[in-house]
Amino acid sequence: MLDLKNGTKIDEKMKFLHFCLPLVLAVCACGCSRDSSRMLETEGWDESVHRALCSVIAETSAAGEGAYAVFDCDFTSIVHDVEHTLATYLVENLAFAEAPDHGFLDGVEDRSVMLEEWGMPAEQAGAVLAEEYAQLKALQTEGLSLEEIHALPLYLDFRARFVSFNAALVEVVDYGTDCLWSPSLLTGMTWEEAAAVVNASLRHALSIPPVMESWISPDGAFSGVAEKGLVVPANTRNLFRALQRNGIDVYIVSASLEMIVEALACDPEMGFGLDPDRVFGVRLVDGETLIPRYQEGYVQPYLEGKVQCVETLIAPAYGGAAPVLVAGDSNGDYAMLTAWPSMKCGLIMDCGRKGKIAELVARAKAERNRGRYVVQSTLYSAE
Repeated sequence: MLDLKNGTKIDEKMKFLHFCLPLVLAVCACGCSRDSSRMLETEGWDESVHRALCSVIAETSAAGEGAYAVFDCDFTSIVHDVEHTLATYLVENLAFAEAPDHGFLDGVEDRSVMLEEWGMPAEQAGAVLAEEYAQLKALQTEGLSLEEIHALPLYLDFRARFVSFNAALVEVVDYGTDCLWSPSLLTGMTWEEAAAVVNASLRHALSIPPVMESWISPDGAFSGVAEKGLVVPANTRNLFRALQRNGIDVYIVSASLEMIVEALACDPEMGFGLDPDRVFGVRLVDGETLIPRYQEGYVQPYLEGKVQCVETLIAPAYGGAAPVLVAGDSNGDYAMLTAWPSMKCGLIMDCGRKGKIAELVARAKAERNRGRYVVQSTLYSAE
């Protein structure tokens, strides 16, 4: 069949469109037309996830209105957890401030809770830890190097008991107490001292590969997993840049201590170079030293608190609008991922979690990442 206007066969035109139209649409999907500087790079993204993110960017950019995206920090924006790797650093460097005195239980109100693996109350288990730590610090004062201390059965027992204690405590305290316990490991430090330790731990963690290392006591009675190493993935950096270049502001809302998240996220070399007012995390009361007590009058961003934090501290700057994109990885992010019907996309980093987040993962996989939620595969597991 001929097109009488120019003599070209229509089926040849259709063949041309069949092959070229998808390429045109792919360019348009990123809302960047010929401006490649605004495109989201494909590196590190599953194809279907990249397509969905480009669609959100294109649609939002075309609207030309102020918009924002909200990301969790640990295991979402980065690989591993800033507080967990800090705890590992404190153990390996014997860098706690007052651990022998507080028994590693600052922030825990009910110290009578039983730790099943230990067969004793938390207070008694904490006292055992504190005594071992005091002995290790005494050896360090006497002149033993960290390398020599790390070879001692006493140290191997202490570190195994520490991770075991942490895991056992998580099972018996509420989520709010759990979110307070990790920051409480800095108790007794001035804010300046804490900042120095945090920065040292971040730089060390970023210099080594991310691994989950098993710590087992010499007698095999206690064991647990220590989180070591951090990675700020290139694909996350690129996504943040692409969003910002297309008029979509980026926020991080985390259940980790705000000071620690800021130290990483706001540093342009270590993290993302975000402004501090774009980062929200757990806040403690002001004082000369860190005190394991939540700051009053501030919505602590864990569980449903993440939603409240967004709605009270971020959304008003955008006329009360919901975020166009929300990213998370765990049950702690479930409320934030499901709170707003107008959210264009929920990005989930698949860490093999169980619980409610697994339902969203299953839904996204069933819809082949073509629905409201998309799942990005990852080589790292949080379990």
